[in-house]
Amino acid sequence: MGYVGSYGNHLLLSHVLNQPLLASPALPVNCGYDGIPTDCITMNTSRNAKLRVPILGETPTALAANDYIGLSWYHSMQATLRKRVSRGLTFQGAYTFSKAENNTTVYNDQNNLSLDWARANFDRRHRFIANYDYQLPVPTQAKGFASTMLTGWSTAGIIIIQSGLAMTLTDPRGGSVYGGAGPSTITLCSGANNASLVTSGRDQTRLNSWINSGPTVICPAPAVGPDGSTGYGNTGLNIITGPGQFNTDFSIGKTTTVGGIRENATLAFRVEFYNTFNHPQFSNPGTTFGTANFGVVTQSSVAPRLIQFGIKYLF
Repeated sequence: MGYVGSYGNHLLLSHVLNQPLLASPALPVNCGYDGIPTDCITMNTSRNAKLRVPILGETPTALAANDYIGLSWYHSMQATLRKRVSRGLTFQGAYTFSKAENNTTVYNDQNNLSLDWARANFDRRHRFIANYDYQLPVPTQAKGFASTMLTGWSTAGIIIIQSGLAMTLTDPRGGSVYGGAGPSTITLCSGANNASLVTSGRDQTRLNSWINSGPTVICPAPAVGPDGSTGYGNTGLNIITGPGQFNTDFSIGKTTTVGGIRENATLAFRVEFYNTFNHPQFSNPGTTFGTANFGVVTQSSVAPRLIQFGIKYLF
């Protein structure tokens, strides 16, 4: 067992440069925007967002910078147990406890990149994987036809158990005062936190309510302008975890020496079971607040049980 980690810098990061400024009578913006020096923008609405941008004449989303200023790190404790071939059995099990974070995706305020440091999209806190191959022994008393039928059997399999992936919850109604310069995350109500978003129960009972979107947990984005235009949400990225995975693949086969083209030619028969126990495994639910599928799991991440047969003549 040991520690495995990595650090990355100068990663590609894209963000908008022309996000509208917030104006007020005390802090007017873009005076002279219409050719009259005393005319200034002093209030914020979704309609005047294009008049509050730093570079007039360009829309809030027109200018983007692709900079190599992104960062990432990964830390993990990894443990592996191996059993080499003995008495026909080979086995390996590996467990990883890890965390990966980065800031290469920019949401909310495009001028405050420090808000985007969060779990990476591929982060899985726990992952266990085991594989085995077992050449079944032959009873020593077996002879003749019984020996032929009982010889050459083997079984193999892979077991994967892992945590779900991180999810960012977005609010399409958020950030309207900024003219859609950046996507907005959801807004947690006063007294709620990230843990409040998690519903309880087994995965199967949470399929239609994976995320707690009650009125005391998720609130509308805060109104900023007199027209009701909204600011960005108050949550970060990847604040909740999707369904985990528990999958088993299994196979059993037999090889028999049959001769024919060559004296040692063999016939190999194999049956493979994918998702052997037909365990339901689900993809992430919808993450766009206010839509019909928000918090609803609509897809599986692994196919139902599949059985495959194969036969080969090896010479």
